[in-house]
Amino acid sequence: MLILKAPLEVFPFVSGGLFIIISLWTLVSYFFGDKMITSFVGAKPIKRKEQFEVYNLVQNIAIAAGLPNPKVYIINDESLNAFATGRNPEKSIICLTTGIIKKLNKGELEAVVAHELGHIANYDIRLQLILITVIGIVAMLGEVMMRARGKKAGGIILAGIVIYLIGRPILHLLMLAMSRNREYLADATGCLYTRNPEALASALEKISADPRVESADRMNSAAHLFIANPKKEPRGETTKQLKQESFLTQVFSTHPPIMERINRLRSRG
Repeated sequence: MLILKAPLEVFPFVSGGLFIIISLWTLVSYFFGDKMITSFVGAKPIKRKEQFEVYNLVQNIAIAAGLPNPKVYIINDESLNAFATGRNPEKSIICLTTGIIKKLNKGELEAVVAHELGHIANYDIRLQLILITVIGIVAMLGEVMMRARGKKAGGIILAGIVIYLIGRPILHLLMLAMSRNREYLADATGCLYTRNPEALASALEKISADPRVESADRMNSAAHLFIANPKKEPRGETTKQLKQESFLTQVFSTHPPIMERINRLRSRG
């Protein structure tokens, strides 16, 4: 929270300064966000000779998708999860946990990689960056407006309260809804690359049993990047139990229900 009480006459200057700061941070995130994310979650790049089969698998799917070869990173974690990052297909990264490499068969792993390439092809990372930036601008603007001082500041303060307490949460919910929809789109795009929706459905069933990636706790804003919520504790859920998610849980989730994704994939078959 900003410790700032802005007189009415300096409000435009304070707002302009905040806009510049947010714009600079956005540029840093755009050009260096992939390195920041991989560093925070402890991901390390691999070379072809270190993980020959994985490296070739990613490369083959990228060729089939008509995309440049992404860099491949590994998180040393026995959980099953994966994510993609990068500002465009030419600067893209696919990151896999050691657990997902060990515990999925080749077809399932191909399907997961294709899903992540779908995110890259659809420019989802860029879209998320834009949305996060807009929310940040709205939140800071609302806070500054609430702290305006002066005889004629009442209207600005009221507008700031509305923006901060209503506008920001609504934008955040819209971002979450868009994030869930982009997961469905990446599922569909990945199936176009592999022509094997059952493989992705089977992979999601296995991933749902243990998606927890502890290193993702270091960067809360990275949770939406993963194929499944990396903060969800493994509970050994059955397929039927995966259906049991409350409405509020779904509304505030970065990912759609796993079972709904599985059902959509199998309906394509």
